[in-house]
Amino acid sequence: MKTREKILRSLSRQQKARLFVGKNNWQLEAIKGKHIFLSDGPHGIRKEVWKKGKKYTVKAVCYPVAALSACSFDPDLMQEYGAELAKECIHHGIDVLLGPGINIKRNPLCGRNFEYFSEDPYLSGKLAAAYIQGVQSKNVGVSLKHYALNSQEYARMINDSVVDDRALREIYVKAFEIAIKESAPWTIMASYNQVNGRHATENERLLNQMARQEFGFAGAFISDWGALYQPVDSLKAGLDLEMPGLSKGSETAIIKAIESGELAESVLEASTGRLLDLYEKTEQPKTKDFNLYHALALAKRISDESMVLLKNENQRLPLNKEQKFALIGDFCLHPRYQGAGSSQINPVYLSNLYHELKKEGMDFEFARGYQADEPAADQVLIEEAKKIARNKEVVVILCGLPSSVESEGFDRENLKLPESQLTLIDEIAKVNRNLVIILQNGAPVEMPFLSQAQAVLETYLGGSMHAHSIKDVLLGKVCPSGRLAETFPLKYEDVPSADYYLKNRDMSLYKESIYVGYRYYDSFEQKVQFPFGYGLSYADITYSGFQVKQVGQNYVASFQLTNHSDILAKEVVQLYVGQTKPVIFKPKKELKAFAKITLGPKESRKISLTVKARDLRYYSIANQNWQMESGNYRFYLAKHAMDESLFVDVWIQSDTPAEARNPKLDIYYSMHRSVEDREFEELLGRKIEYSHVPAFNDINRKRTCPFCRKSKRKFTTDTPLSEFCRTALGFAVFRPIIAYMIATTQDDLEKVILARAIPDLPLRAWQMKTAISKMQMNGMVDIFNGNWKSGLKKLLTYGKDNS
Repeated sequence: MKTREKILRSLSRQQKARLFVGKNNWQLEAIKGKHIFLSDGPHGIRKEVWKKGKKYTVKAVCYPVAALSACSFDPDLMQEYGAELAKECIHHGIDVLLGPGINIKRNPLCGRNFEYFSEDPYLSGKLAAAYIQGVQSKNVGVSLKHYALNSQEYARMINDSVVDDRALREIYVKAFEIAIKESAPWTIMASYNQVNGRHATENERLLNQMARQEFGFAGAFISDWGALYQPVDSLKAGLDLEMPGLSKGSETAIIKAIESGELAESVLEASTGRLLDLYEKTEQPKTKDFNLYHALALAKRISDESMVLLKNENQRLPLNKEQKFALIGDFCLHPRYQGAGSSQINPVYLSNLYHELKKEGMDFEFARGYQADEPAADQVLIEEAKKIARNKEVVVILCGLPSSVESEGFDRENLKLPESQLTLIDEIAKVNRNLVIILQNGAPVEMPFLSQAQAVLETYLGGSMHAHSIKDVLLGKVCPSGRLAETFPLKYEDVPSADYYLKNRDMSLYKESIYVGYRYYDSFEQKVQFPFGYGLSYADITYSGFQVKQVGQNYVASFQLTNHSDILAKEVVQLYVGQTKPVIFKPKKELKAFAKITLGPKESRKISLTVKARDLRYYSIANQNWQMESGNYRFYLAKHAMDESLFVDVWIQSDTPAEARNPKLDIYYSMHRSVEDREFEELLGRKIEYSHVPAFNDINRKRTCPFCRKSKRKFTTDTPLSEFCRTALGFAVFRPIIAYMIATTQDDLEKVILARAIPDLPLRAWQMKTAISKMQMNGMVDIFNGNWKSGLKKLLTYGKDNS
């Protein structure tokens, strides 16, 4: 390709404007014959291809989802993972992989949590940076997503995430900051939602000010598919690419804005320059050396090192090959190994636990026990399971969440396992107490059966080689070393955001502020099922000689780590730091360093972890900068976030004057009740504007008047279909289309996703699926607002490239 400057000078205004919009679903417009091909990820390749008029996805290695791989706490493994993914991208002609996803797990009900790493921004950022370094080391790009505060699936295209600056900086953007500074992603994907009243795709504070100017992001911002609201405003804010390339009107709108003086041509030129940089990067030499067997072996190793042993009473695990046991669960034959939605892989290989144990020559009987896609208990299947469970030395039950209750496109309704599985466990426990429960799920679940089980193994969604890994952990061929990257609460009501989450379709109030996950549970002594960072091992590993010393601008913690067992083991060492008596409200402690350490049998090693002094600062809302508060800081060498058995106190003196405590924010020092609006407004520094309607997604409620609605707001392209369908006109126009779309979908899971997600889609989202232009879409809005003349005029512009 010619140099960037020559190409930039050779492009006309129209060509530059055209580059702002993708060519189609997965490609960018060609420059000098060169296209850029994008593909969904992030835990494998989901490349769509057409053959004989039909669309399908290529077969690919399905790696463990981020919810599982994060439990490895191993950046080196993540970097190796990224490099292997890149090799497969090269094999399939993919230039940019759409991942990783690093949104913070604010609430365990989020339907897409399986695709994200953690509730902790430091862990998320470090793992993402390593993943990105691995992918881009092979000259394949990534798209770090979803920037930012995309914490729910419900109404995700219209919802406004209302958050204070401390939570924004310390929690929700921090992982992106770490990944940008440490790995320089080629692209970042702007999310669907609004952030403090502005769509993420046109949020200048997020894009230009924070990511580019503060964090040093030099790549291209692309929109999530269908996330663009106003092209000119997005371009001004720093967006460079609208996806997919099915939109009509953005190119014309940009040119008109330049001609009218609304948009400076230099803004378009700067954006085009960033896209040209992306083209240049994709033209760097690539090595074609993908090996399927090597990739599958790596997928297994990631799964091996990430599964979390939650309970192991009386050393029930590992099993020995001579034990006679019962194996129960529909998932043993039909495993839940990945999440549903845009990340869904067509696996090149997949096994199941039943066959893997058979190949091992194990002596067991099998029963289904439940139907994975049926929530109600099946007494016939339960009786069959009870029959084989009697008099067995061990009963292994594999259970979890079906995709129908946990998927992109909608959020979970509760933290419970299906009743069919809970009833099964209760009934089996009546005839045999030697239970081993294995979980396949994308996010935390309540465990009322915990006291009934002798062992519990959390395996999340482990990809192509999941069954192999479970088998090897059960038999002791692999010593479990995963640690939870999120808290498992006792019940949903204990979740800090439970009182505010999914309460309003158009607005999400992040009233809990910085108290997300363990930062809340630990700070306010809230009991949990299993804490962040928790996990057991088959090995006996101890810590000793813990000390902390200041070295320049860093604090170095050192200690002795000893494996007293006769097996090879890996240990996740975790260092948390918290100020003991802060003036400004803060979490009790936060993860500031971690490492995955391999120890041979009887091996002892001296380990050091380093914390940078600047990482102990908090974000001052009053001063709009990062500040250190003088005081006593406690360094905890811990096995999980609530472990306080080993600590060292260090006095840190700051040159910054201390901020005074604000008595109007006293709730954030105790969190003994829900945060009131006035308290959250004090933290926000502004009033909450309740101009939005509450949650409502019933598309079947007909109204007699074409424009009669509970809400008095005007219709816009951001109005969800459920609102249009509350009018007689909308009911007549949209409901048959929606019903047809659902009825003609072949995949049962896709039907579920569509039925739950479509009512909350804004009108503008339909442009991706139709041939209408932006002007025609605006014409529909005019008609619903009663402006028939202008609406019909705009609708009759079919085929024209109008905005």
